[in-house]
Amino acid sequence: MRIGAGDECVGSVDASDYTIVIPQHNEATLTVECVRSFRAAEQPSGRVLIVDDGSRPSELGMTQRALSSECILRQRHQGVSAAWNLGARTCASQYLVFLNNDVVSRGPWVEELLMPLRRGEVVMTGAACRRETAVGRELLSQLRTACFLEGWCLALSAALLQQIGGFDESLRLYFSDTDVQLRLLESAGLDGDALRVVSGLPLSHTGHCSTRRVPNRQEVWMRDRERFVQKWTKRTAESQRRGER
Repeated sequence: MRIGAGDECVGSVDASDYTIVIPQHNEATLTVECVRSFRAAEQPSGRVLIVDDGSRPSELGMTQRALSSECILRQRHQGVSAAWNLGARTCASQYLVFLNNDVVSRGPWVEELLMPLRRGEVVMTGAACRRETAVGRELLSQLRTACFLEGWCLALSAALLQQIGGFDESLRLYFSDTDVQLRLLESAGLDGDALRVVSGLPLSHTGHCSTRRVPNRQEVWMRDRERFVQKWTKRTAESQRRGER
């Protein structure tokens, strides 16, 4: 099944209630374990879409062989934000769950994660939260919240994501999850209470394993951080000026 130029899908993505979007850049072993554990926990209801972000042919081939019944999209290496956007554009589901490939499912969890969204209580849910510490106190004090959902497991309405224009692809690997949460809150005129942690889900996150072999990881982090700070310094200043008027 051809999705578009440079994209390939094995299997199908239909108009299901939700889709799990899993980005992969190499680290195929992690992806295989992630999907197999999810299938064991959620079978048969779960829909999975793997987005390969320019992996080496050997890594992509391993994923295709091991997960031949799953839908796999391919793109040239553009970063996780572009992979998330490609997955979101491809799905017709009402809800999207963005899951890192270094996550293992140890029991069913999707319905619990989605319930606050179904009830219209919040704009995004996740499995864990963190306090932002890397953007400086001055900027942090101007943002709608200082606490964010961790980017390794996030769920939201596909319509809301489309409404705000998806993920910012200029943030290739870091701060994109923070940025999208801020734009969701900004669009809805809400504060951090509209981001909800659904704690106690049977998930194990190995932490940074999906990026451990990125050779210039620190350089990418610094560049993404600079772009994020510049973007939100300008955005908050403009918001304050509009408020003064």
